[in-house]
Amino acid sequence: MLINHPIRKLALSISSVLFLSACGGGSNNSTSPTNSADTYSYSSLKVCADADLDGVCSAYEQQISDPSTSPKMINDNGAILTAHAKSKMVSPFTTLVHSEMLFNPTLKGDPEKAIIYLQKVLGDKVGVNFSSVDTAHGPKQQTAVLLKTLRQAQSQGQFDPILNIAHALDLMIANQTLDLSNVNLKSQPSRQVSFDGLLTVHGSQVDSSMVGAKSITYNPANKKIVFLDSSDNVRQIDVANSNNAVSVSARALSKLINITRDHDDDDDDDYDDDDDYDDYYDYDDYYGGSIGGLPGWDLKPGQEHQLVQIIPALNGIQSYKLYQPKNFAKYSEKCESAGINGIFLTSLHDKSPQTTKHSKVSIDAYGGASGGNPIPIPIPKPPPVNPDTVPKGKRCFNDNFDWMMPLYQKKSIIAQIKNRIGSEQDKLIRLNADNLVMGNGQYNLKTTHDFVVASLDESELLIVDSGIESSVLIDSTTFAPKSFIGTSNAKAAAFTINDKLIVGHKDNKVTWVEKSIAATQLHVFDVDATIRFLKSSPNGKHSALVTDNSLYLLDNSRYQIIKKFSIQGSAVKDLRVLNDKAVTVNDNSIEYFQFAKISGPKLKVATQLITNRLRDKWGQTSSVHWKATNMGFLLEKTGVAVSVASQFDSINVNWLPTGATEASQVTGVNISGLDRGTWTTLYKPL
Repeated sequence: MLINHPIRKLALSISSVLFLSACGGGSNNSTSPTNSADTYSYSSLKVCADADLDGVCSAYEQQISDPSTSPKMINDNGAILTAHAKSKMVSPFTTLVHSEMLFNPTLKGDPEKAIIYLQKVLGDKVGVNFSSVDTAHGPKQQTAVLLKTLRQAQSQGQFDPILNIAHALDLMIANQTLDLSNVNLKSQPSRQVSFDGLLTVHGSQVDSSMVGAKSITYNPANKKIVFLDSSDNVRQIDVANSNNAVSVSARALSKLINITRDHDDDDDDDYDDDDDYDDYYDYDDYYGGSIGGLPGWDLKPGQEHQLVQIIPALNGIQSYKLYQPKNFAKYSEKCESAGINGIFLTSLHDKSPQTTKHSKVSIDAYGGASGGNPIPIPIPKPPPVNPDTVPKGKRCFNDNFDWMMPLYQKKSIIAQIKNRIGSEQDKLIRLNADNLVMGNGQYNLKTTHDFVVASLDESELLIVDSGIESSVLIDSTTFAPKSFIGTSNAKAAAFTINDKLIVGHKDNKVTWVEKSIAATQLHVFDVDATIRFLKSSPNGKHSALVTDNSLYLLDNSRYQIIKKFSIQGSAVKDLRVLNDKAVTVNDNSIEYFQFAKISGPKLKVATQLITNRLRDKWGQTSSVHWKATNMGFLLEKTGVAVSVASQFDSINVNWLPTGATEASQVTGVNISGLDRGTWTTLYKPL
C-alpha cells in the first residue's frame, strides 16, 4: 500500500526489541586470556589496511606502505579488530569506536563524537574510558571479555564482518555489557539490515578539478582513482566506502611539469596545515625517488617531452609514469641507458617548486553528504620515514612506448612499443614491475588489434581484434599464443566469472560467450546507443557498460541487466567497476552506481539512498510534491519494489527549504526516524 504522509506516532523502542534473555543458547569455545601477554596478544599481530571495509586484508591492501591512509584491521584468531585511519593502534575498543563511526549516521564519521557517544551509552557502565582507546589498551579484564565477544560476533554473525560487529555492539549497548557469551546472536533481532541485490544507489559530485582530466586509472590497494588534471597535477579520488561526511577526495599531489629543481635541505619541524606535503618532507627522497634523480636522466637544452600516462604503484607512494618525445624519436625495442622518455617508477609526488592546496568533495557510499562545494581541509602531517626501507626509483628509457597497463598480481607492466618511423610492426612487451627490466618475450600486433584485456587472475591477455578476424588469447608472462576466441566486430570486452567473456559489439549488441574458438553465445541483448566502455568487477560477478545514453549494471552469474541508468555517456572519460559499485569519471564530476554494501540501520540506509539524483527522479514523477512525505512512498514512486520500499515506511522526509516548488530549488533534506529507540532527525545537503 502506498503511504503519502509523515509518521505521526513513534514505534516501540528498539531497545525493547533487542532485550536479551539470560538463557540465550549461544556458546563459544574461545577462552579468555588470563595474563597481560595473552590479554593484549593482538598487539603483536601485523596491522594492515582495509580500504574497502570488508574485514579482510587483501594481498593488494597488504602492499600499502602507509596504513595510516586507510582504515586498519587485525584478524586475531577470528576476532576482526578495526580502527579508523588516524588511530594510533588497533584494539577491541577501537573496533567499537570505528563501528559507531560507520553505522551511527548522527556522528557523520567523526571519531571524537563516536568516543563521546560510546562513553555515555556504554563506557561508564562497563568501566572503560573510551577517550584513550586510540592510544592505549583498555583494562585487561574488559579487553579479554570484549575480545571473546568479537570472536563470537563473527562465528555467530549472519552478515559481513563489519556488520556483524555493529550487530554485536547494538546488543552490548542495549544490555549495558561487553559480555554476550550467554546469548546466541543468530536468534537476536538486528537493527542492521542489508539491501544488497535489492537496491542501487545513484549519486554524483561535481568537481572542477576533473575538467580536462587525462590518464585516468585506479589503485586496487587503496581504492583510489588516480588521474592527471589538465595541468599535469596528479590527483587522487578515494572511492572506497567511508562514513565520513567527506568520503571521496580529489586531492592534488604535485606538479609534474618541471622535473628538475633545487633540493631544499631545511629541517624545520614546524608544519603549516595550509602548505603542501612538499613543504614538510622532501618526498622525492623519502617516497621513491624523482625522475630527475635517476641514473641516465639527461634533459638537454631545447628538448621537449610530454607526460601521457600515470599508473599508481600498489604501495600508494610511487607511480609508473610514461613520457613520450614531442618531436624526434629514436626507434628501439630495448631499455636504453639514458634519455628523458620511457617508463619510470618514481615517487607519486615527484616534487616541483610549486605547491597545490588540497580539497575534498564527497559521495555518500555510506550515507555522508552528497553535493555541495569542495571543502578545504587540513593536510595531515606526513609520517616519519626510514630511508632504508623506501623503495627506489627505476627506469626504462625508450622513445617508443605508446601505452602501458599494470598486471599487479603478476608484478608486470605490459606496454606497447609503437614504431613511428619505420615499417616494423607494433609490439607488446613486458617489464618487471619492481625494476622495470624488460622481459624476453614480445608479441607482434596487427593494425586491427585495438585493445588488450587482462583476465581476472591476470594469467592471460585477450588481444581483441576489432575487424572480422578472431581475437587472440595469449599467456601474460611468455606472450605465447594459447587460442583464438571467435568474436568479431568487437568494440569492448571483459572477463567474467566461470571462465566466460562479455563482449560489446559495434552493432550495439552485448553478448556473454564461452571463452573458446566457437565463442558460444550464452545470452545476447541490445543496448540503446554506441558502446563506450565495458568493465568487470575484480571478482568478475558484475560488469558495467557505458553507452552514449546510459550505464548498465550487469549480473554475470545470471546474464541479466540489474539496472539501467540514464547518463550522458559521451561525457564519460573512464569507467571503474569495484565489487560494490561502478564509478564514472566525467568532464567535471564523479558518478557512482552502488549495488552492494547498502547496509546498516534503516535511518542510515535512508540517508544513503537520498541523493541529488533521487531528488531529481522524484521531481519527474506524477506524484511529486515538495512537502513532508514518507520514504517508503518516495522510493516506490521512483521505481523501487514495494517489498523493499515498504521497509522504509517509518522514515520521514522533509525537503528544504520549506516552500520549494521544484527540484532545482531543493538544497537539502531532513530525514527522520527511530534509531536505537530515539527519534532522530538528520540533515543532508543536496
